[in-house]
Amino acid sequence: MESPATKVRKRIREACEPCRRKKRSVPGERPVCSLCTRLGQICTYAGSSRASGLFDGIHDAVQSDLPTSCQLVPDFEDPSDGAPVLEDRVQNLDDKVTEVLHQVRSLAASQAIPQRDADHYANVAVSDPANDLLPNSSVTKRAAELYLRFCHCQPLPLFSPTHFVSKIGLREPEMRLCIVGLSLRFQDGEQQQISDQTESRKYLGRARALVMRRITDGRIELSTLQCLCLLALADFNDGNPQQAGLFLSFASEISRSARLDVFAREDTIDSNTEGHVRTLWSIIMLQYLCGSFSYMTISFDVSLLRHPPSDATNALALGNSQNGSYSQEGENDLGVVAYASQMSEVWYTVRRYVHHRGKQDKYPPWSGQSIYSSIMFRQMELESQMPHKHRFRPSCFADHSISVLSTNRHYWAPWLYLQIVYHAIVCTLNHPLLLSMHLRRFRVNQIPELFLQHTADLITSHTDCIIHLIEIAREKHFRFSNPFLGQCIAIVATIFMQQSYTEDRNVRVDKQAKFATCLQFVQDLGRHWTHVKEMVSTVSSLMLISMLIEGGC
Repeated sequence: MESPATKVRKRIREACEPCRRKKRSVPGERPVCSLCTRLGQICTYAGSSRASGLFDGIHDAVQSDLPTSCQLVPDFEDPSDGAPVLEDRVQNLDDKVTEVLHQVRSLAASQAIPQRDADHYANVAVSDPANDLLPNSSVTKRAAELYLRFCHCQPLPLFSPTHFVSKIGLREPEMRLCIVGLSLRFQDGEQQQISDQTESRKYLGRARALVMRRITDGRIELSTLQCLCLLALADFNDGNPQQAGLFLSFASEISRSARLDVFAREDTIDSNTEGHVRTLWSIIMLQYLCGSFSYMTISFDVSLLRHPPSDATNALALGNSQNGSYSQEGENDLGVVAYASQMSEVWYTVRRYVHHRGKQDKYPPWSGQSIYSSIMFRQMELESQMPHKHRFRPSCFADHSISVLSTNRHYWAPWLYLQIVYHAIVCTLNHPLLLSMHLRRFRVNQIPELFLQHTADLITSHTDCIIHLIEIAREKHFRFSNPFLGQCIAIVATIFMQQSYTEDRNVRVDKQAKFATCLQFVQDLGRHWTHVKEMVSTVSSLMLISMLIEGGC
């Protein structure tokens, strides 16, 4: 028989479950206590609704007054009272976590930017803590002009250029911060660029905070998605792919929940739906260019979507068509931006193929059932659907003056992107390193000589085409700004590096000169984008290592 000293005293539960978890002193009325009645929360006692305690606790934590301090230390039950100790501990810890999260959300909501009309954004007060880093109107206008010149459709067709500059002051603070932070890097002057990179980080950092606050508060608008696209573009090419993937995931999930694809399925695109269509295609482009290889968040058939309207055309090509230089009969022109988007889809497939080093392809590359052949077929199919005027020879790129190319960048920048990516797809698929890794699974006598000769000819012709495009653009003083072109040209540079190791001196000198041309192209882009600058270091290191190995041999 137990002595009174050793007998464990059982705790009598007088309080209901919500009040007991919050350690409130209450009289314990039944069936509903007075405190729960006053707070409007569900009042249950032990044994009455044990299975739903976890959800009741969350409901109570949200609707009741929060304590002054939240501690994530559970209060342990006495095992002798017959209560399930582990369940109570987990339940109590969950309630504490819920209270902390609720406090954080309440704090964020108290500091959130309220929704205001455009007049407020145009006359924002300097004392507003949410807008301490907003640039003045002249800086914002200059940034908008730089954005249209160096970022619009390079590669994202995010905004309509009509009235973009004149109405930039009426946009949301986070939008202005994104535009300024993204555009400052394109100002002229080496020292000016170094100074602007620091300012750019400040503006983009503040824009991130405002955008995430909007998402947390549930005040999501179309401009929020546009800002997420700009932030994903900036972060990925500034060397922060994880954060870029986070913003891209947010934008993809929100656009899917909001059914933005419905606007792109309509028969016509008017001024009310154009912004939705442009935003949707910008998200799709980002998925193609820097999205994950493991999954695609695009859950609809993009071939059924209408593309945004083109912002510019090639006047000289149109003139040639009217003069009968080539026929436009039966051609349905979607615009150069639409064809650049379609080619980006093929480029994504190539990137995924390279990422897996061709191991997912169970067929040899010369087989019609292989992934290699399907990519080549898809590229030729897109080329056959493209109007003749957008191709290299009819476009007469070399015949345009410097001023025409500069003032019509809305056409020529995506056109050059289309041409370079088109050739880079073939170069990457037939890269000597990738092919050698893919062909290891086959014996030498199984590999057709015709296939090897065909791939060598494809590499030679398409790498030379890219060099030709770069040289013409250099003669025309055309300034590249699309960061994703750096990846394409860096791949071509590695091909020239591999081809330069030959005993033929003339071939070696030619390939080394073309390698230098590619490296200079990537270096010029690297002045604006950190990720591209890192590519220069990587390619240069590979070249140095190869030279040391060759010298040692």
